[in-house]
Amino acid sequence: MIDSVVLKFEQGQFTFVENGYFDATSIKHMNQHVSVRKLFSNAYRQIKKEKRYFPVITPTVRTIHKGKDAGKVYTIEVQVSLPKLLYGTNLWEVEPSDLARIYSRLQSVLKEVGIGVTIENIRSAVLKRVDFSKSIRLPSSYGSARTVIKQLSFIGHKQRSDMRVRDYLDESDGVALKFHNLTQGYCIYDKFGEIIANGYTDIEMQWVDKMKELEQKRNLIRFELSLQRQQSLDAFLSRRVEGKKKGFTLADVMDKELSRKILLEVFDDTFDNLFACMVSLVEMRENDIERLLIEQNLTLDKHSRLSYLVNMAVKIGVQPALLQLKARSSDSTFRRYKKDVLEVISLLEGVEGESPYLLSFLRQKHEQFELITPSKR
Repeated sequence: MIDSVVLKFEQGQFTFVENGYFDATSIKHMNQHVSVRKLFSNAYRQIKKEKRYFPVITPTVRTIHKGKDAGKVYTIEVQVSLPKLLYGTNLWEVEPSDLARIYSRLQSVLKEVGIGVTIENIRSAVLKRVDFSKSIRLPSSYGSARTVIKQLSFIGHKQRSDMRVRDYLDESDGVALKFHNLTQGYCIYDKFGEIIANGYTDIEMQWVDKMKELEQKRNLIRFELSLQRQQSLDAFLSRRVEGKKKGFTLADVMDKELSRKILLEVFDDTFDNLFACMVSLVEMRENDIERLLIEQNLTLDKHSRLSYLVNMAVKIGVQPALLQLKARSSDSTFRRYKKDVLEVISLLEGVEGESPYLLSFLRQKHEQFELITPSKR
């Protein structure tokens, strides 16, 4: 549902506690040239050595000039994975009912390093970034998460985004498919592979051991939409959260139905049954396609249309072919062509292959949106 968020605490929403990792003495020496990470590096090293999760805390300082006087204004940004905050791993997903526990736990960990906040401060902290996510368990019939992601990389085509497939350069054998632009990223990755590559908490290392002993299959795939800039985040959420235009808080996004609609919308925008079916057809030999079309006794119009699309897709690629078709016809005509093509393909045994069935399964899981929690192992 929600994985990581970045919360911004303005001056007055927090205090620096003396003798904490972020104590008042150290903070007074901060300026634009002092490394924040250096101030807190020892604390992070110790926490990681203890094999427990901790949020990333970034204090900033601005000098405000009023005439001859100058004063410093402090703010804090806290990047926190909500599932890791509660469970030590984001293999599990949080629920809206977890909100009170999240507030309490975040207050506790901030106090540990010398930052004082009230529950009300956390409630009113503004979101600068949100990662909407959904993990899906794959049946063995689809193979491993790696197999599925590689297959999706051939049929994904999110508009106005760059796409890249990245293999983890380590022993995890993980892979990630990412569509990204300046304001958001949509990533699909092997969750167990990511834990092998980056996990360090006690509970994550237990899962790594299970995978090494082959007690756990690599069958968990994660879909994650990251809204990375506050301005674009506000614009995105204002169209989906009624009665609010900006200044969104954690309570505004801890909504299961909101996450479901957003991730389903992005999935549909990225993967299309028509695209997947065209890929399958292009992979067939021309004579096989022609034989199957003749056997179905299609009208000449439908037969010709599908033959034309397939031949064009072979020459210039599936995505350019569909974009060209869309550009050369009205929306209603394109929808009719799409309906015809899908209807024809549904009649052709063996043409659909795995892709359309895979997309149907993944979309169904997005629609159902059953959260994976410790009580639902």
